[in-house]
Amino acid sequence: MPPREWPRRVQDMLDEIDRLSRHLQGVSVEGFAADEVLQGNVLHRLAVIGEAAGQVPEQIRDRYPVVPWRRLRETRNVISHVYFGVNLTRIWRLAKVDLPQVAAELRAILAARGEAED
Repeated sequence: MPPREWPRRVQDMLDEIDRLSRHLQGVSVEGFAADEVLQGNVLHRLAVIGEAAGQVPEQIRDRYPVVPWRRLRETRNVISHVYFGVNLTRIWRLAKVDLPQVAAELRAILAARGEAED
């Protein structure tokens, strides 16, 4: 299988952020902390986002520093390697509060290239 081009990786990130938004609609941090199935879903999607962010070439990441590329990759690493150290409140805030802004930034990147999928 040929490697995915970086715009497709950005779209992958957007797709996962959109899924997270739907899954967390109306969910409080307390509700999230009480739902292990939802936690697993969110953690998986954040790991996918972080992996996709890591596959975007460095020169592209440098061109768009407003996107927290490093934080997304680091979150993926914590989820994958230090899973017992995951702070659920921080995960909920990232998924529920921070990622919608990241999505807007990613959409702007793709729109500038004429490649955004709605």
